[in-house]
Amino acid sequence: MKPAHLFHNILVGIDEQGLATQAVVRAAALAKEFGSRLTLVQAVEVPPPLWLGIDEQELAGMHASALARARQATLERLEPALREASVEFDLEDSLRICPGHPAKVLLKRAAELPADLILLGSHARRSALDFGRTGRALLSRACCPVWIQPEAATPIRSILVGTDFSEHSREALDQAHALASQLGASVHVLHCHAPQPVLAHGYLAGAIFVTFMGAETP
Repeated sequence: MKPAHLFHNILVGIDEQGLATQAVVRAAALAKEFGSRLTLVQAVEVPPPLWLGIDEQELAGMHASALARARQATLERLEPALREASVEFDLEDSLRICPGHPAKVLLKRAAELPADLILLGSHARRSALDFGRTGRALLSRACCPVWIQPEAATPIRSILVGTDFSEHSREALDQAHALASQLGASVHVLHCHAPQPVLAHGYLAGAIFVTFMGAETP
């Protein structure tokens, strides 16, 4: 993970179902605040190159047609939503439609930019902590922070950082401070300790200790 700094390149993963609209709204607000370059990427599954009876030229035409349809549908879906949210940026210039699996496409694009922040929407039919295959892949393999936007983008007033006192959690805290300083938000730090259960008087006993380390305001 990179050390704390302003976001030069913000990457947003979008989908054909419109579940990432609020992630786009949030990303646009952050890009305006930090003077960032905003890139929207949608991955589109295209016919595989192993279909029998299809030559390369015909397959290339099918790919181009699928990408063009996806781009037009995405523009038609996002433009009114962004107008309603009073968000302004060059959508056509920022939008990239790429063939392939969503996680692979986003990880490749993030490395090429390179991205300083990746935003995703949340799946409507999943629980709060189930980020789906794409979210899990990015959280485990992305070389920059990943932001999941599960609901409407509202002003950021406070940021909660979980810590296990490792180097990575320290970097997360540094990122939180950089973000909070720019947005005028407070930072709260939380550490949870779950000791191993012990046998006491014939009963299995265990406890979870939660340390709330207070709030810091930039």
